[in-house]
Amino acid sequence: MSELAEAIGEPPMFVQENHSRSRRGALRGLHAENWEKLIYVPHGEVFTAVADVRPSSPTFGTVETFVLGESNRLKLFL
Repeated sequence: MSELAEAIGEPPMFVQENHSRSRRGALRGLHAENWEKLIYVPHGEVFTAVADVRPSSPTFGTVETFVLGESNRLKLFL
């Protein structure tokens, strides 16, 4: 079983794949959706902040930050 499947308790099923590019200094936002997302940065580095905006969640309002990119090859599963 893959590390991701083990972490979420089931094999991930990705139904859509998007790729976007940004220039240096761009500010981008991701919308809260009812489906999972796997975020990665194939070139350069990105500072990412994730906030829990679900009012009924015990972690509502919590913010976590990450640096994704070439130096660490981290992927973020939301």
